[in-house]
Amino acid sequence: MINSQPKVAIVTVLALDSSYEVVDFLNEISKIEYPNKQLIIVNNNPGFEWLPSLIRKYDDIILINSGGNVGVCKAYNIGIKRAIKEGADYSMLLNRDVKISKHIVTELLRVFKNDDNAAMVSPIIMKYYKPGHIDFAGGFFNSVFYYLKINRSKSVFNNKEIIPINSINGCCVMIKSALMRKIGYFDEDLFLYFDDPEISIRVYNAGYKCYLLPKPLVKHLKKSTKFAPYEAYYFGRNPFIMIHKHARGIFKTTGYFGQFLIRLPRNAIRMQSTRSFWMYLIGIRDGIKGVTGKSKYFK
Repeated sequence: MINSQPKVAIVTVLALDSSYEVVDFLNEISKIEYPNKQLIIVNNNPGFEWLPSLIRKYDDIILINSGGNVGVCKAYNIGIKRAIKEGADYSMLLNRDVKISKHIVTELLRVFKNDDNAAMVSPIIMKYYKPGHIDFAGGFFNSVFYYLKINRSKSVFNNKEIIPINSINGCCVMIKSALMRKIGYFDEDLFLYFDDPEISIRVYNAGYKCYLLPKPLVKHLKKSTKFAPYEAYYFGRNPFIMIHKHARGIFKTTGYFGQFLIRLPRNAIRMQSTRSFWMYLIGIRDGIKGVTGKSKYFK
């Protein structure tokens, strides 16, 4: 019986996608072997006149127009709140640019069945265009220097049990719906990026856990790891928003040191262009000043 299984809402956000990319994503969702699921699409680009007629060809899809580019954090919140309204026991946030296992929902749900304190679970995420290379196998957020380290070691495959981590990955994460009101939704001040470690901090502060399921259930189609200017801005700014909100005492100072002595040298080599580096520095300035939300430098 369908209703005997937990209801799972798959939440995705569209921005600058083409109709071909959307169709590819919908085909990925349609192959998931789990009956009690529903797809919620939050459209961050109101110019997609072709979208409503396209999704009518598929079952169990809710389309929500956000009214403009409201950012990933707010779009996720819109989708999760609608999922809860629809009676979803779990929300699975999923990037559009992915290839997924047909067993992904069933596999992630097993983690919640084994641990009542599990709040969020991400699988291993592979790089689609670099076969055999890991994109995410657990995140460690350093709350002293406020930087995020992603595990990409293949040794993670040796683990047969779920692995506690202190930062999930928003590319694919399943969330227990009932805990969202207690934990709080994604921080809309961030707008874009660093939402994963920020909400993970609040999960642990509330007494719950984040886990990595050591199975490669997702392949991420992103080709470049270089920062475009808009990415560089938010990567420069958002750690400061986190420092202002979460760091206490001496950790405010060490958090600032971490941005200049650890993150700046590491990220400098990842810039796509000189403008990217410049926007990273502007992001740092705005972060220190306490600027939040959508950047005035990008549409």
